[in-house]
Amino acid sequence: MLVGPGGVGKTGLAVTWGARHADRYPDGQLYADLRGFSPEAAVVPEEALGAFLRGLGVAPERVPLELAEQAALFRTRTAGKRLLVVVDNALSAAQVRPLIPASAGCTVVVTSRLRLDGLGSDGARFVDVTPLSQAQAVELVVRAVGRSRVAGELVEVAELASLCGRLPIALRVAAARLASRPRWQVARVVAELGDERSRLSRLSADGGAPVAAMFDWSYQALPLAAASLYRLLSEFPGASFDVEVAVAAAELTEQAASEGLQTLVDASLLEEIDDDRYRFHDLVRLHGRAQREDDRFEVVPRVATWLLDAMTRANMVVIPIRWRVSPVCDRYRDAPAAFGSGREALEWLDGRLPDVLAVLEEAAAQRHDELAWQLCEALWELFLHRKHFQRWLHSHEIGIAAARRRGNVVAESRLRCQRGRIPGPGAA
Repeated sequence: MLVGPGGVGKTGLAVTWGARHADRYPDGQLYADLRGFSPEAAVVPEEALGAFLRGLGVAPERVPLELAEQAALFRTRTAGKRLLVVVDNALSAAQVRPLIPASAGCTVVVTSRLRLDGLGSDGARFVDVTPLSQAQAVELVVRAVGRSRVAGELVEVAELASLCGRLPIALRVAAARLASRPRWQVARVVAELGDERSRLSRLSADGGAPVAAMFDWSYQALPLAAASLYRLLSEFPGASFDVEVAVAAAELTEQAASEGLQTLVDASLLEEIDDDRYRFHDLVRLHGRAQREDDRFEVVPRVATWLLDAMTRANMVVIPIRWRVSPVCDRYRDAPAAFGSGREALEWLDGRLPDVLAVLEEAAAQRHDELAWQLCEALWELFLHRKHFQRWLHSHEIGIAAARRRGNVVAESRLRCQRGRIPGPGAA
């Protein structure tokens, strides 16, 4: 079973694989588009199975009306045969199961945006279809537009591939836009797609494949709670996130957040990159941000507040007694230690650094300055022990500016002192 987001190339992969291995299936190939993610009604098993039986030579008037009778005749007709069955855009295991031949010589390739776990009991093997590699994405554009035409703009072609998220459907739309306009340079389309606010709409223009619609169909099938989590997490500024970030962003319990994340993974709207880390495809993130969500501007302050509390508790283990301008530590003076040792606390802080920097930058950009300068101060213990000089300098430039905007001279002075510990001219 091929699983992946809309537009990633599942159908093309299945059909191409089938064509290249046609000699393994001398009795033929059957194909059904079940329209599981389409504006049209999904195909019911009776309709697909009836088409299969007619394809196998059963006269139309002899095709049974009832699904059970169709399935029995299908098993009889396929017994001992070597067929390839491609079942495209499946919505559920129940939709697929009647279309599976009984013969061991047959192979069934199913494509879906959903991970249909129920097919596991039928012997399914799950293959995740991911976006193209950068080199493959560049080659797709080069072939579509013409190698000689883009020979002098390969850097721009590479940037175009990145802006399209290396998603085949988006790459084809962008390439078609160029191919139909021979006088345009690649740089022009790159400039158009550089604006995140209009990128999805431009990739759906000119009657081309509707990239946004590919995500719409998956999004509209989500339960309400998962759809809300999808919208909120699309506002998280980091490259990836874990369950704890989801809990903070959506104000959910850990169990509800975990279940919601798994629903998004199963719908191919979210990628699980390890046991407890997730990320959006770039274009999926833009789609999530384009949906109406009243609480979207609460995400950054919510996550920033959670990070600040957790960082403060870690810092109180690394350096138990030090003067802190932020009042957060006062809430935890009598609380049990959050970590067993300073080393353990530092490891946690180091692992969280990418999240903290992303949230710090966005908090300052959204003028949550009180949170921004406190996050910056809370980086002291980590930077003191682990250095990270460039990040130290960059974060403190942001934090000092935030404290200045708040008119908090004590906080500004504290952050300037922290920055002053950076060796070299950058600390001046």
